[in-house]
Amino acid sequence: MLSQYAERYTLGRELTDDKGVYLREIEVEGETIAETIEYQYIRRGDHGNQNASAKTMISVIYYDDGKPVGGRVLSVLDEETGEWKEE
Repeated sequence: MLSQYAERYTLGRELTDDKGVYLREIEVEGETIAETIEYQYIRRGDHGNQNASAKTMISVIYYDDGKPVGGRVLSVLDEETGEWKEE
């Protein structure tokens, strides 16, 4: 699901519970050497360790020299239909 946003990436954190993966991150090189882009999937719920979300969603976070400088939600799972909706 995250691979639709990036072709060449490095797998970052992947956290699971008894229901499967609840957090997955991939990183992509930015346009400059200091820039990285992180795509993140998180499943709805409170997973502990400050990993909680009111929605199942995919977001993007931009980093410059390791510091977050922006980001946004890309899509949210409609739990009733099972379809991903772009934000």
